Amino acid sequence: MYLGAHCSGGIKKSLDRAAEIGADSLQLFVQSPRAWKFPDHDPKDLAAFRTKREELGIGGVVVHALYLVNLASPNDEFYEKSIATMSSTMDASSAIGAEAVIFPVGSHQGAGFEAGLERVVPAMEQILEHSSETTWLLMENSAGAGGDDRPLARRARRAVRRVLEARAARRLPRLVPPLGVRLRR
Repeated sequence: MYLGAHCSGGIKKSLDRAAEIGADSLQLFVQSPRAWKFPDHDPKDLAAFRTKREELGIGGVVVHALYLVNLASPNDEFYEKSIATMSSTMDASSAIGAEAVIFPVGSHQGAGFEAGLERVVPAMEQILEHSSETTWLLMENSAGAGGDDRPLARRARRAVRRVLEARAARRLPRLVPPLGVRLRR
């Protein structure tokens, strides 16, 4: 069993913070959790993370995506920003050897579950093109509001099934889902 925490400091300092508290796993952000602008990570910093992780014996690393992500948004600008930042997050997470990226699927914002689902499925397909053999995509299933506009991940089995069916039909690579469902590329 791994014990860990969500550690601040991003790619450059989160491992040190995990070691300071005696953690053998951690969750981190690879960008500011509240800003769309994704940093241009130096490849040397990405390699240094992998090396330091091995030196410290950190077993599990999970990246948390930007809080603003909403793959179900009916707003085209917001939707495109969400896909772009998730793709960059997957690239950076794969580069540091993280086991997974956890992300909030989002809310349909009143457009209806089916409309939201129609946005989520192609978005996840695009994002999964940035995954690796070792870095999974995990849907967060507990964030967001309740009621009819609750996050799609709470009803994610349908979303996951649709993504899997779409990927199988187009022979696309790997995925990962919520509620214990893991999607591979």
